[in-house]
Amino acid sequence: MTYDVAHLTILHEIDDNRIFHKEVQSLRKLYKVLLVAPESNIEISDSISFKKRRGIKRALAHIDILRLAYKSKAQIIHYHDPELFFVAGILKLCQRTIIFDSHEDVPQDMLNKPYLNSLLRIVFYTALIGITKIIGLWFDAIICATEEIASRFPAHKTTVVKNFARGSEFSSDTININPLEMEYDFIYVGTISEDRGILQILESLSKIKSNRKIKSIVVGPIHSSSLERKIKEMSKDIDVTFTGSLSRRKLLSFLSASKIAMVTLHPTSTYIESLPVKLFEYMMAGRHIIASNFSKWKSIAGEIDNIEFVDPLDTDVIANAMQNGLKITSNEYSANARKSMQFAQANYSWESQAAILFEVYRRLNREKNSHSESVR
Repeated sequence: MTYDVAHLTILHEIDDNRIFHKEVQSLRKLYKVLLVAPESNIEISDSISFKKRRGIKRALAHIDILRLAYKSKAQIIHYHDPELFFVAGILKLCQRTIIFDSHEDVPQDMLNKPYLNSLLRIVFYTALIGITKIIGLWFDAIICATEEIASRFPAHKTTVVKNFARGSEFSSDTININPLEMEYDFIYVGTISEDRGILQILESLSKIKSNRKIKSIVVGPIHSSSLERKIKEMSKDIDVTFTGSLSRRKLLSFLSASKIAMVTLHPTSTYIESLPVKLFEYMMAGRHIIASNFSKWKSIAGEIDNIEFVDPLDTDVIANAMQNGLKITSNEYSANARKSMQFAQANYSWESQAAILFEVYRRLNREKNSHSESVR
């Protein structure tokens, strides 16, 4: 089959929230879109997976992606990982239109990698700055998740498409806002890593004083085996369930069954300026939220009453916020939830960003058609 668009990723799962559920699903309303992603047990129509490889064999995955993208005959290539720069470059030489979608500030992220020594961080940072400049000069369009990321690229080629929550997923028909019917007291959703606050969350849970058992659930993949060992040791005396990665449907069912949602990321340069999709989703779901006290995040929350901002490194403060959340009456919880859901639907719905994404594609098609006519 011939496709209009091919989305390429080597690092993200095939059902990634931004790539598949938001961008690909939205674009399929107007275009034939192929998704090329690592192999998975999840079946998605109009998607092709390739074998995951590690180490030096990872180069073979790049060859697989290049072959699949070229074979699709898609004229617009929308890729999501800096690692695929050379694949995108070859496809550009084949007269394909190239969009780079930058989810994170990748050069800045490199400076925060704890497993690299300071020299390697600077080397990789410098290399990524160079690649960023080439992308901006050579490729046809850049899509960024935040204004801060966009500032690294040429303004005339760059569009910010924010990672807001899909409003269609969250409604009173699908999301429970009665805390008396919820099984879990606390939930964390996302990649489980030290800089996302998992160790502080577990320590804070151990400090809660309550006459009943406190139940928590953690949804997402654990970043490393060494962290998994730490987590296992810290979880011995608390009631916390780790589910691993889940389907979107199952994830939302656990979110609906949980009273208080945690998003206490550490104050790294990347997270302080981020637009955290989990914060938007928790607001859209009407959960009571405990979040890092970053100025940007406080401005996102507006005037809603169901967010308590904390120092993400202070477990006494986090534990106190947890205690406060548990004291909220069911009537107060439900009222705050409705207010939060209405506010988020009005201000942070993906549907507004989908319209911006469509305009990028329309512009690229206009430019391509204009170029074709001038060549004639």
